[in-house]
Amino acid sequence: MARRGRAGRGRPFGVVRVIRAGKQLVVLVDDEASVRRALGRLIRSLGYDCREHPSGLDLLSDEHCGDAGCFIVDVNMPELNGYGLAERLKEAAPEVPVILISARAEERDRWRELAPQAIGFLPKPFSDRELSELLETALG
Repeated sequence: MARRGRAGRGRPFGVVRVIRAGKQLVVLVDDEASVRRALGRLIRSLGYDCREHPSGLDLLSDEHCGDAGCFIVDVNMPELNGYGLAERLKEAAPEVPVILISARAEERDRWRELAPQAIGFLPKPFSDRELSELLETALG
């Protein structure tokens, strides 16, 4: 049974789309702490707010992530991989774009098949410009 957010609007995992005044929020999920910190700094340097999570399960238990404008999700994580998380996010908040990232080269050819709801894929390492362009596409 899906948990309901505080607002009681019936969306699972407390995910509620909120229009924010100011910076847009990018929610980053990566199990590698050093990658998460570096990407979080990069996202903030591009002018976005960023909330970081070490796992998909951690994100799904966060009732305060409902104002996400975009999710960036690592494909290769324990417990709940990026494909499974992307699917659950699209069920909960279909209007919020998901970007997949991975250090595994073979994921480059598989992501459209395994996560057709994602708007893009970035192979690690990727440039600041590549991330910036994809975030601009996702967030307008």
